[in-house]
Amino acid sequence: MARRSLQALALLAVPLLALALTPVAAHADPTVEATFPLVDQAGPPPAGAAALAPGDIRMVAVQSDQGWINCQRPSLSTGFGPVAQCSMISGGKARFGLYSPFTNDFGPNTDWLDVLDGRGFRFTCTATAESGGAVGTCLGGPVVNTAFGGGYKATQYQSTRGRWGWWNVVTTRFYPDGDGAWSPRVND
Repeated sequence: MARRSLQALALLAVPLLALALTPVAAHADPTVEATFPLVDQAGPPPAGAAALAPGDIRMVAVQSDQGWINCQRPSLSTGFGPVAQCSMISGGKARFGLYSPFTNDFGPNTDWLDVLDGRGFRFTCTATAESGGAVGTCLGGPVVNTAFGGGYKATQYQSTRGRWGWWNVVTTRFYPDGDGAWSPRVND
């Protein structure tokens, strides 16, 4: 009887040992590569701007407290730690919001909007003249139907900084959120 108990315990110990030897990052990291197509149209960096490797600016799928979301990385540094702008797509609709990797919370800041093009986009973009006309690399998507035509929430990056806003496909301009202030980017 004792011998059978020891055999059963030995059979159970092997998978538990394998689980224990698995690196913590493999258990804790909820990210995977982008789950929707990324159209890469990034051109050369603007004159005087530090180059960003295409792999630095990317979409990453994350399992959040509300389900799978597609996040723009790198995140930006805020008073609450690193925060990424993300989108959630469901049944031909999408909504945008901010995601904290510290709390795993996704906070939508738009209603559900009709998706016109379900892809993500990375490209060289220009902000509106009213916000300084800065040129940088934008990353965002999917394209949704807004009151101003097709557009999507995007992050505009320059060297070591970034800012959130809307890209309008009709005007082909980036409209920064709020006062258009830049935040340091986080290497995540």
